[in-house]
Amino acid sequence: MRALLHPTTLFVLLGLAWAAVDVARRPAPDAPAPIVVDEALVDALRRQHVARTGAPPTPAELEAAVADQVDQEVLYREALGAGLAQGDPIVRRRLVQKMRFLLEDAPVGAPDDAILAAHLAAHPERFARPRRVSFQHVFFRRERDDAAVQAARAALAAGADPASLGDTFVHGGALRVKARDQLAGLMGAEFADAVVPGEPGGWFGPVPSSYGRHLVRITEVLPGGAPTLAEARGEVEADWRREARAAAFDAALERLRARHPVVRTAP
Repeated sequence: MRALLHPTTLFVLLGLAWAAVDVARRPAPDAPAPIVVDEALVDALRRQHVARTGAPPTPAELEAAVADQVDQEVLYREALGAGLAQGDPIVRRRLVQKMRFLLEDAPVGAPDDAILAAHLAAHPERFARPRRVSFQHVFFRRERDDAAVQAARAALAAGADPASLGDTFVHGGALRVKARDQLAGLMGAEFADAVVPGEPGGWFGPVPSSYGRHLVRITEVLPGGAPTLAEARGEVEADWRREARAAAFDAALERLRARHPVVRTAP
């Protein structure tokens, strides 16, 4: 008992006691937020299993998927806590990309017809329609002579049924609502340039194509130019939303820039 009263021993005991009091007074480190496994997560894991395997998971498989998800969250949090994301260009690029997606996906509301009409009026060139034509034609293979073509033209002028003349054409005897580029892709540029500028009326030709020759009669013309809002509402709304999202992204990024001062040092 006397040994405990030795000055050195007493000093050590007092030091330990003070250290204990100091530790007790320190605030406890913040406890990590719990990892929540709710029904939404379990349902998502169940659907992922069905999409991957084509069958619902057994209870054991579902529990294993939950455990794996929890382990991933644990490792993710520990990695962030250890600063492993810092200095990693791949992680940085992925986080920047995800943040950009979040800003770009911000809701922009539903535009009414007045807003869309103003957008159409401000950008008519974006929605302009090319001139389009519909027509009938009588097709002749390349090996058919001029006499057969001229005989068919005379028959058409006399009122003959065009379906009874010429050769069978792979795309049929009538084509509807074709623009110049569409028709050039189908029949060749020379044919498209001869037919699309035409007007409804009688038969003309022969007009050469990539298949052979054709007698042609235009049946309908849709002039080019800006469409009405009713004709192009979906297209106009999609374009308005692209612009609105871009503007919202720029505004959000500007607000974020204001929170992060930039200091540039002299070279």
